[in-house]
Amino acid sequence: VRVDMVNATEGPAFGAAIMAAVGYGIFKDVEEACSTLIKVTDSVYPIGENVSKYDEIYAIYKDLYYLLKNTFKRISKNS
Repeated sequence: VRVDMVNATEGPAFGAAIMAAVGYGIFKDVEEACSTLIKVTDSVYPIGENVSKYDEIYAIYKDLYYLLKNTFKRISKNS
């Protein structure tokens, strides 16, 4: 699976700026804003012999996220 690198390094902040630009009417929709502002700068491919390890680690991450979801909500309510 190819992984594309883009010109935006601050994903959440850039996403918020895109949403604001659409809301303000600079772009007609999110698709237009993204196709205008986000550009692929490089593409990388995983090292073949590491794919099974990546899959294993990602499965652990998904399990942890599911187990911690309620904890994240509790932390958010107390922040």
